[in-house]
Amino acid sequence: MDSIYENDASVSQEDEKQNHDNEMDDDQIISMKVKELNALLKTMKPAEAQVVKRRRRILKNKGYAASSRNRQTSMVENLSVERNQLVKQVCSINHLQRETDTLDLELRAWKQRCTDLKLYTDTESTTDMKV
Repeated sequence: MDSIYENDASVSQEDEKQNHDNEMDDDQIISMKVKELNALLKTMKPAEAQVVKRRRRILKNKGYAASSRNRQTSMVENLSVERNQLVKQVCSINHLQRETDTLDLELRAWKQRCTDLKLYTDTESTTDMKV
């Protein structure tokens, strides 16, 4: 089975270049609607039409590949920014956790001191009553 991508003896590279230069530029090929392209292809020789179709597919694929690369690059950049923000948040959370632990120890120390003072005042008041 013959493929449109195999070398066609009737279409040399020189013919392809000449047809490409004479007929239309890459932007026209890409931007042309399918109906317009089909109408144009009907007016061409089969070999020329095949060259234009092949060129259009190659250009479209290049565009899709570039778009995909740009999208992937953008996604990587966005994920990198998000990762940096999350790292900062984790650092902040860790700092706040250490601060909370320190304040918790301080609170326990104050509670113990209050308990000790209460015991001391209770024992002092009972000794004062005995005297």
